[in-house]
Amino acid sequence: PPALAPQRMLPTQDGDALRRFRVLALQRLCDAQPCAKRISHEVRKLIWAFLRPVVVDRATAATTVAGGRGPGCGEDQLNFPSGLALASDSALLVADSLNHRVQRFRLGSSKGVTVIGHRGRGAAADQLNHPQSVAVCADGSLLVADATNHRVQRFEPGSTSGVTVVGGHGQGGGENQFRFPAALKVAPDGALFVVDRINGRVQRFAAGGAGGVTVAGSKGHGHGVNQLNMPCGLALCPDGAVLVADTYNHRVQRFKSGLAGLTVAGGTGRGGCPHQLSHPRAVTVCPDGSLLVADARNHRVQRFSPGALVGESVAGGRGRGAAPDQLDNPASLLLAPDGALIVVDSGNHRVQRFGPLFM
Repeated sequence: PPALAPQRMLPTQDGDALRRFRVLALQRLCDAQPCAKRISHEVRKLIWAFLRPVVVDRATAATTVAGGRGPGCGEDQLNFPSGLALASDSALLVADSLNHRVQRFRLGSSKGVTVIGHRGRGAAADQLNHPQSVAVCADGSLLVADATNHRVQRFEPGSTSGVTVVGGHGQGGGENQFRFPAALKVAPDGALFVVDRINGRVQRFAAGGAGGVTVAGSKGHGHGVNQLNMPCGLALCPDGAVLVADTYNHRVQRFKSGLAGLTVAGGTGRGGCPHQLSHPRAVTVCPDGSLLVADARNHRVQRFSPGALVGESVAGGRGRGAAPDQLDNPASLLLAPDGALIVVDSGNHRVQRFGPLFM
């Protein structure tokens, strides 16, 4: 009889079955060597293969988890959101840029609560001006890239008034100045990395330190290996490398132990081919070492396998639009603990959740 064609495994239908299969296979693999004093190199590689996350499918359609009711300032609305973070209780924190606030959406709720920026646009301690990014610290406090105030603000848990931790000295190119901070990440050692967009650089601030050190983009705007052009996004790799969404150079650059970057995605000119990007705004590192890039003007999220320069669309990529399987200028993204892809769909004033990419 003819061989049966393999069935494609869908995450929403077969994710639990895949997990059970991997656990059972791993158990049997270990039981096969009950007397071995040490596991061979080949068996170690097999065990690692079972433990590594598996890409199970492209998630074509999404569920709206915040916004999606047109631009506005209501509790169920957003206005060109730009940044995203996940709280310890799985609530979403959204930098709602043109509403000059940070909104918190409890899991399963379409209505957000303003946690920062109750008094509208301004430069006071309890105000923001076009916030671009938000991050959650280990102690539960929030860091916000308060872009047009050229500062990073820290808000203790439950507080609506912030303290300036870096910047806030007017716009400029000094070691404690910014021109439109666009993204931020906190490293495991507590160091703060900030994308200083108009200055075309990434600054690192040691925990408790006021002066920044340039770790990427030291030679002004340009397309050289030591230059950036209006960067927007940032990710930190497990090996300490820094990934930068080099927006106007239509590429993602990797910096480690020096100011010369290596192109790991794009860099072949603006375009919509699988090996090209158009104004990438965000990047993140997946559990398997692959990269996800918010390819803004192509209205898609591209996944690049480790070492690959050709990407595949895992969300969007069906033209600019507001349908569940479309995006409009994705601005930020993250992977949830369950492997789901969450995307800030800025032009549609919403946050979209795409089914798990990894198991």
